[in-house]
Amino acid sequence: MKILSSALRTISLLGLLAAMIGCGRIAVSTKPTPGAPKFPPTTALEVSLLDKAPARKNVKLAEIVVEPGTRMTDIALKLKIREAAADVGANAVYITSDESYDLASASSGGFANTYDSEKKLRVVKANAIRFVQ
Repeated sequence: MKILSSALRTISLLGLLAAMIGCGRIAVSTKPTPGAPKFPPTTALEVSLLDKAPARKNVKLAEIVVEPGTRMTDIALKLKIREAAADVGANAVYITSDESYDLASASSGGFANTYDSEKKLRVVKANAIRFVQ
């Protein structure tokens, strides 16, 4: 059973990596929480992606901010968030906000400027945490 579980995790990770191909440039920043304890890095597979802030006792290690490219899938986005959380030693992460902003696009067509409402900037924020006793 343990071998099957390991094989399924490996297949899942390979699927997630395949989903990232062609996603373009992705801006990821990690803002460590002042005074938070330091932990050795974990792996993305060890980081649980939670639906909401947990009731279980934890310490916030960092805020992760991701600006995914327009072609990035949600699966690839979640993997990026888990990887960033793993880098700070987290064993769980939850998304705190997912917002899109319209970007204006000016064209040099004389005096008139045009606005392209199709251009959006997506910003996803998450908290990387570590469960404690």
